[in-house]
Amino acid sequence: GDDAVREVKFVVSGVRSAAPAVYFMNNTRYKLHAEFAQAHLGYASRGAFDADTYFRAERRNTAGSVLLQAGYVDARSGVRGAYTFSFWPTDAPSAEHVLRTHAALNASCA
Repeated sequence: GDDAVREVKFVVSGVRSAAPAVYFMNNTRYKLHAEFAQAHLGYASRGAFDADTYFRAERRNTAGSVLLQAGYVDARSGVRGAYTFSFWPTDAPSAEHVLRTHAALNASCA
């Protein structure tokens, strides 16, 4: 990967609720979102977490990565670095879930 890119994985629990909870994971300790969810969010199995998190319109959670694009330079301001977030490539969250995830991530970093 790009040495100028840093990643931290996240889970937004209760993404459709009025007060979603954002969890940032230790990427070294937990390679999979489901491992983290089993250890810290009370999920009994990967299957249970996956059913609440991926591939369904009525999902309870979203999971993805926040990326620091350290090599990015804004052409207008010259400011270096940009934060982006992404989902697993085969996951296809709805526009609502993307917007709710964005709002939850923003609120957690304010």
